[in-house]
Amino acid sequence: MICQSLSYAEVGPGRLPWLDTLLKGLVALLLLGTVNVLFLVPDGDRYLFKLMALTALVGLARRAVQRDWTLQVGRRFIFPLTAYALVLFFSNLFLSGFGATVKTYLVGTLLLYAIAPLRLRGQWLSLLLIFGGIEFFAFACYQVISLGVGRFHGYTHPIFMGIFCMTSAAMALFLSRRMEGMLKPGLWLATLTFFLAALLSSTRGVVIAIPFILLMFTWLCWKEGQVKVSLLPWVMAIVITPFFNPAMLNSAIHSESMIGKMGTALNEAQAATEDEKYATSIGFRLMMWQFCIYAFEQSPIYGLGRDGVEKAKQEYVDQGLAPETLLTMVPKAHAHNQYFQELAQRGLIGLAALLLVFSFSVREAWERIQAQRWSGFALAMLIGAFMIYCLTEVALKHPIKVDVFLIFGWFLHQYHDDESPLLKGSAS
Repeated sequence: MICQSLSYAEVGPGRLPWLDTLLKGLVALLLLGTVNVLFLVPDGDRYLFKLMALTALVGLARRAVQRDWTLQVGRRFIFPLTAYALVLFFSNLFLSGFGATVKTYLVGTLLLYAIAPLRLRGQWLSLLLIFGGIEFFAFACYQVISLGVGRFHGYTHPIFMGIFCMTSAAMALFLSRRMEGMLKPGLWLATLTFFLAALLSSTRGVVIAIPFILLMFTWLCWKEGQVKVSLLPWVMAIVITPFFNPAMLNSAIHSESMIGKMGTALNEAQAATEDEKYATSIGFRLMMWQFCIYAFEQSPIYGLGRDGVEKAKQEYVDQGLAPETLLTMVPKAHAHNQYFQELAQRGLIGLAALLLVFSFSVREAWERIQAQRWSGFALAMLIGAFMIYCLTEVALKHPIKVDVFLIFGWFLHQYHDDESPLLKGSAS
């Protein structure tokens, strides 16, 4: 399975066959670590970071042996990611930032460049997603049902878990249109199990992304002439979501309506009473975003940096513009919105660099969609989903979430080279 999935772009054997095999093995292990291990062990991102660094070094060594430093595939992903990584690096150097985030982006972009000659088909990733879906759903049921935990989190934060599980469910859903044999029903099962695990994390950002993911899948099925296939995920989402999201179910039974909750949240955002407790996280987010605009106005070009944002928080509270809760609830410049986070911490430069990452991939996806290629729809789904996650979370700040974005993004960017245009009933 691994041998069938991994190959090299150049024709003919490499100069050192054992180095070719070693790099293939490390990349296969990297995918295994991301999909099946990263979120299910304590401090999984630290171990994955070491594997990423080792794989990058081996990939660079192979490039040196092959005397090939070109970048034929993935430019629209790697170049803007490199620009964003450099913005993070210099912001951290001259102002302040989050060291782990900077290291993850720098090593991650180097990794993607180092393994760019590799071509990964969908079989290996599909198999990992099938087993991963079973793993995560079983663990979610154990935590939420057996242990009585309110939100499924594994060994990380529920928000991180929700983003990973929903993204994996979407990847499995789209791959089900390209795989054949037992992989196809297995991927449908993975879609269901990852979807349920994501709902058990009770993360609003992933629920917001569901309609977009399903719309992209419906568009893909329509292009393939298989519109009826797209109906099952819609039915699954509509029927299952209220029953497997503890927060939504509890709100529907015991709490005020969603309209009432939004009204409460808006009132909370306007309040400035000391030590006021915000009853909903929506209200707290609105307060955070108002503060981010204030911080952005202090240094609109290159931002305040992490420490500068913390000082601005204290000033904001001292002026009576927000309660003390702003200082205690969210540590170290966490804005619960990636776009506001960039504006406050890295200014217009940071926001532009982030949007560059998204826009280049969107352009790549659109060109592939026009060429009737499967990977264009899947890439649009992935980038669009992360853009939606960024509305309510800092989806590209913590290393564990950045790893998922980098690995899945690389897979879709490099996938299209030998792919045929979509045909009815086609599969790779």
